[in-house]
Amino acid sequence: MIVKERSIKEAGGKLVSIRVVVNKDGVIREFSITGDFFAFPPEVIDELCSSVVGLNVLKEDVVRVIEETLTRVVLVGVSKESLLELINSVINEIRESCVRS
Repeated sequence: MIVKERSIKEAGGKLVSIRVVVNKDGVIREFSITGDFFAFPPEVIDELCSSVVGLNVLKEDVVRVIEETLTRVVLVGVSKESLLELINSVINEIRESCVRS
């Protein structure tokens, strides 16, 4: 298993953390986004996390799925761009780890 966790805090904003767990083949087993930011409606963040579980980071465009889901939510305390940048960096690091394994 590969586990990657990363957090950001925007200037004047809130903390957001992501945790991604993938198996050795690149399949996402866990994906969570937490922090003290606000999302309206809040259930979209849970939907986003569950929608990528089971996807393969090496074969599927996980970030596209996330981007599409984020079109249905308003974030307060963190920008969508910062959140996507954080997710992209973790996904890319996981892809590199899977390729090296």
